[in-house]
Amino acid sequence: MDRENMKMITKICYMYYFQDEVQTKIAKKFNITRQMVSRLIQKAREEGIVEIQIKSPVKGISELESRLESQFDLTDAIVIQEDTIDDEQLKQKLGYAAGEYFLKSVMSNMTIGIGFGQSLEAMAEYVNHGAVSHTIQGVGLTQLIGGLYSNLSYENSQYIMSMIGKKMGADLHFLNTPFLVEDPAHKEVFVNQMATQNVIKAYDALSMAFVEIKPADQVYKTSTTKESKFGKNYLNALGISYLNNINAEGEVCLNYLNDRGQFIETPLSDKVIGIHHKQLGKVKNLVGIVGGENSHQIAMSAIKAGVFNTIITDDITAQYILDNV
Repeated sequence: MDRENMKMITKICYMYYFQDEVQTKIAKKFNITRQMVSRLIQKAREEGIVEIQIKSPVKGISELESRLESQFDLTDAIVIQEDTIDDEQLKQKLGYAAGEYFLKSVMSNMTIGIGFGQSLEAMAEYVNHGAVSHTIQGVGLTQLIGGLYSNLSYENSQYIMSMIGKKMGADLHFLNTPFLVEDPAHKEVFVNQMATQNVIKAYDALSMAFVEIKPADQVYKTSTTKESKFGKNYLNALGISYLNNINAEGEVCLNYLNDRGQFIETPLSDKVIGIHHKQLGKVKNLVGIVGGENSHQIAMSAIKAGVFNTIITDDITAQYILDNV
């Protein structure tokens, strides 16, 4: 490129990028077409005459989100900065990100499934204090798993749903059953009730669902197993050794995932009352929340499962997924 052409291209780029001149005005000054101006600007970028740098403090986060979306065909990836905060703070921060995404995504007449967990409680708190458009109407919230035997607020799906529902004016569809029964025959009694049937049928037509992706060895109190030596009732019917033998890595509403991202049927499958993994795959936008150093492998399994449309995680976990899948 001769000196005169170099000078003209440089001047055009200076006017465009530094003086914010429109391409039509630049074309008139140099007596060329607007299309020619556009081609010369593109040429300057291709030949390194112009270099564009993004110096935003969240540039790295945006790159991680874009890479996750592209590599794993996700509708959305929401990545937060881990900031070396403790596990409790991280779950809250993930929940606030989920709340922001909820408010951005919710539309009239949506039916939205709600799981349970600390991040989902934080999501509900965020929504409860957020701004909701009055034009959004007819939203329904559906409980994804029966009631847990717990005094912890974040393990109470109905409490979480009620916080969101009060703010949204949403219809609440509760699953008024225990999450686990001792005998499959007892499950049939609950499932055959009309109210329960209506909730379970709704799982096949959910617009969105928000769930936490938890470790496979997560334990929940239950009234169906004998007291442990610690004096507490825990869901230990399977046992950690069994979960290890089937390579169980994580669970979503008591649906177990192995380390290859495959959902596994277990002896508990016929006793759990809630959404089945095949129904999770039918959700139009299944939003999974997972994060923290101890959740790296769990997040990998979730990504491999291919049922999640949106992942909300931290930057360290996101980088681990991209480096290891």
